[in-house]
Amino acid sequence: MKAFAKKSNGIISSIELKNRKTQILYWCMFLICLVLALTCVLPVIWIMFSSLKDISEFYSSPPTIIPKTFQPEKILIAWEQLKLGSYLRNTLIIAAGRIIFCIVGTGLAGYVLSRIKPKGTGGMMRILLWSMMLPGSVSLVAGYLQAVDFPYLHINFTNNFTYFWLGALGNAYYTLLFKSFFDSISESLVEAAKIDGCQELGIFFKIIMPLSIPIVVVIGIFTFNDSWSDFLMPYLLLKDESLKTISQLIFSIKMSGSQVSQDVYLVMVMMSMIPPLIIFLIFNKHIMNGINIGGVKG
Repeated sequence: MKAFAKKSNGIISSIELKNRKTQILYWCMFLICLVLALTCVLPVIWIMFSSLKDISEFYSSPPTIIPKTFQPEKILIAWEQLKLGSYLRNTLIIAAGRIIFCIVGTGLAGYVLSRIKPKGTGGMMRILLWSMMLPGSVSLVAGYLQAVDFPYLHINFTNNFTYFWLGALGNAYYTLLFKSFFDSISESLVEAAKIDGCQELGIFFKIIMPLSIPIVVVIGIFTFNDSWSDFLMPYLLLKDESLKTISQLIFSIKMSGSQVSQDVYLVMVMMSMIPPLIIFLIFNKHIMNGINIGGVKG
């Protein structure tokens, strides 16, 4: 029987690959995936290579794909000329705060919906699902109005990172992800903790969250990417030059007609891509595993 067992090769087994039509379908799918991958990767590689070329080679025609010259000192020039350290630091501070607030806020909300289940849980779930259907422009306008004049307290969050952190406390999609993952954790663990006298917050931080590292990492990565690429809200709220983010710097240089050379501008763009790239390389396994979160129990 073992001799006739099908060897797994993804969704197409080795026996199925012996079929001519299956082979054609397989290679067509492979070529499509390859083209999509190259479409995403090649612009990034081109920016990294072109930013470190000599300026004469940069403007040469036809352009060179593989650079003949390599000038890594341009990184230091761009760092000092554009004061990149300040912009990158501000962006990282906002991102780190949003990750912490998002994981704690949406994690607690997901725990309440999954384990505590107060009266009206069904209604809360419907509201969360409905809120995900709202256009992004509606949320943006409401968020801006709250930032410049917070209801009842009348606090203005202009030139303040606090609004970005507080805004990460509530996210319907992440709340539902947490809730779905918490549903898969054995109820016996929670009951054993309650018998030992552990309170709800203790159960959440000492038992549930340590068992939920995969979903915590995935949501942390998503939040980091959202924060790093966020432009409009920082543009509207952060007017002080010392508080601006890297996305604001890229936009302002492009729109103001600054005298920054094109190669130095590309170095700045390259530097802005490095932190997300590092995050992806470190946690790419969790990103891929995150596709299955909520779809598979146990």
